[in-house]
Amino acid sequence: MWTRGAAGAGALGLYGWRVQDPVGSYAAFYEASNWLTGWLVGGEGAWGWLRNFINVILVDQADGFLLGMAFFALLSILFWPVRACGRWCAKRIGRLAGHGNRPDA
Repeated sequence: MWTRGAAGAGALGLYGWRVQDPVGSYAAFYEASNWLTGWLVGGEGAWGWLRNFINVILVDQADGFLLGMAFFALLSILFWPVRACGRWCAKRIGRLAGHGNRPDA
């Protein structure tokens, strides 16, 4: 639960940075991607073109991933009161039905 919340908060923060500073954040994501792909694909000419192609795809995928994570984090925040109320109601119904008073429970 807390890990999912932390990942959602991180995604919201990173996507907020993408919205606030699109050029700077794109450059930072591209540089991180270029550093990672530099370990696997190096060289000039066709290899350099291939590395740039992979970097553009990775940056686009990271953007889509952050958007999805941010959307579902916001959705989770909106539905948290509904889940908490449902859990509370289910616990109360269980106690009223006598399931919470068993000696072996």
